[in-house]
Amino acid sequence: MKRLLAQALAAALLLGAVPVTGARAENGAVPASGYRERIDALYQRLPCPDEAVVIRAAAVESAEGVEIRDAYEGSAGPVLMMGDTGTAVYAFDVGQTGLYTLMVRYYPAAGRNGRIEREIRLDGEPPADDVSYFSLSRVWNTGEGVRHDADGNDLRPEMREASRWLEAAVRDPSGYITGPLVFYLERGRHTLSLTSVKEEAAFDSFTFQPYRKPPAYEEALAAWREAGYTEADGEALFERQGEDVWEVSDSSIVPVNDRSSAGTYPQDPARLKLNTIGADKWQGQGQWITWRVRAERKGLYRIALRYKQDLLSGMYVCRSLEINGTQPFREADSLTFAYGRKWEVAALGDGDTPYLFPLEEGDNEITMWVSFGDVGDYLRQAQECLKAVNTIYKDILMVTGATPDTQRDYAFDKILPGTIAAMGEQA
Repeated sequence: MKRLLAQALAAALLLGAVPVTGARAENGAVPASGYRERIDALYQRLPCPDEAVVIRAAAVESAEGVEIRDAYEGSAGPVLMMGDTGTAVYAFDVGQTGLYTLMVRYYPAAGRNGRIEREIRLDGEPPADDVSYFSLSRVWNTGEGVRHDADGNDLRPEMREASRWLEAAVRDPSGYITGPLVFYLERGRHTLSLTSVKEEAAFDSFTFQPYRKPPAYEEALAAWREAGYTEADGEALFERQGEDVWEVSDSSIVPVNDRSSAGTYPQDPARLKLNTIGADKWQGQGQWITWRVRAERKGLYRIALRYKQDLLSGMYVCRSLEINGTQPFREADSLTFAYGRKWEVAALGDGDTPYLFPLEEGDNEITMWVSFGDVGDYLRQAQECLKAVNTIYKDILMVTGATPDTQRDYAFDKILPGTIAAMGEQA
């Protein structure tokens, strides 16, 4: 693998390729079409709310097929248990109109080891077009680490679920919207409805937190320097092997062997060594990998990676980055890795200048998410266009049948005036 050399990190990553709405202004998530632009417009116009809105999961307004328990796995109070079926409805008050993200505190129960999925309704409506549910990941680690057979070959570690209370933001499961979904809530009373789709889990709380837009890189860098962060010197340089992960979102994301380069470490001419991670096991939306690194002192670090992206020919793939659970700056949601048949070493940056990232003294967690990056909004618009064209086709097919009569004037302008207008909009 690797060297996630970072005046900070050091890893060898195989980067998998990601297979490639109407504009409502009512309460709910900002629609995906033109998503960034709409968030920017609302963010500039609306004041940032002062307080979060906390909904206790056990305080249901109405429910069906769920259970309230006094305690669960060390919870501080009663919790809501939801299996594969069931619905819970909550009523809550918002004190200030503004933009919010929704955080969920949950505990995955023993089940089929899959993602936890819930259908969501805000004031009775899906939060956005084509965003009617969200998924929550389990957390896995390598347990006792890499094992060895009698011949000295590495054996894949047994992935173990890290059972504990977790907190995660509600995101678009399609990945077209990068980062947490943003909800526009007006002052007053609202309802939140959750319906089970898959897997059992306990829920402690749902929190609408005031949304704060990540700053641009230069703005964030100036703020860090003002706060006393200085660029780390050569003595602070350290590395972490890419396969040496702290936690992952799926049990399928495991270290693998790569023999395509002698520079990949560890390497052995006769024995199999697990020296990389990623590739086709790390390409699904919502998947992430977390590395824990230890910095000798607080400061600003560059993060360089040794990587190979040879699955999506002629194109790049994207990853989003968080440090200690927070996106450090806006550009970190769209880090690109170009196609290439060979291993590359590069510092994360804009192509010309490497970015600096803030690390605290001691342990820090660096997480990389599979992401569509900046192209997500375009993919969403293309999807909406395709959906509209399919609707037009079905409307015409209902009039003409599968085999249109070439000698007949169907007078579409009179029979299907709305369809004709829609064709003009998509032209």
